[in-house]
Amino acid sequence: LCDDTVFALSVFSITLLNHLQDIDEGRALARTALSLAEFYDANQMIQRVYGFIYGNVLVSEKPLQSLVEPLLRACRLSFSNSHFESSTINTITYISRSWQAGKRLPLVMNEINAFAHQHKQQSHFAMLQLFLAPIYKIVSALSGISLDSSELLPQLVATCNKDIVETASIKKEMLYVTTAIALSLEESLSLRNFAQASQIILKYPDFFKNARKW
Repeated sequence: LCDDTVFALSVFSITLLNHLQDIDEGRALARTALSLAEFYDANQMIQRVYGFIYGNVLVSEKPLQSLVEPLLRACRLSFSNSHFESSTINTITYISRSWQAGKRLPLVMNEINAFAHQHKQQSHFAMLQLFLAPIYKIVSALSGISLDSSELLPQLVATCNKDIVETASIKKEMLYVTTAIALSLEESLSLRNFAQASQIILKYPDFFKNARKW
């Protein structure tokens, strides 16, 4: 066993839950990963696995409000350690779970602003467009608050770039692809743009065919 084993278990727990519809085994595997993580560098494990476990697996059994603090801790660690992959996953799970948990929308918008600046400083342009933009548009529409895009990046208020999704698909980076598709659909449904939601579903039929069933 090593720290990569813990990471692999956390990722596979999502596969069990989302694609194989084995909810109980997915949860059990996630809890096993958390237990094993205690034997390795805590900071490294938190930034690598909390986004998967608290943001995607344990959300099926725990109150959303209880997941926000572990996800924020993972965000802070991944940015302080300049771990791009972890910062991407942790940011999107933390922001999305925060507003879903009922956090006040002006506070969520402030955090979107802060994280957008963090990713801008690290030139994570695709991250802004693919992941933060859909949530920004949802929160902005619901709260009536808009950020100055010239202060951040046009990508934050742009529509998801299909070329980015298709490039990620070719590279087999399916976690990023499925997250982007799910967020784009969530944006369309939240803003009652049902025509756009229908287009997304028709464009990516395999994703929705294999989506989690409760």
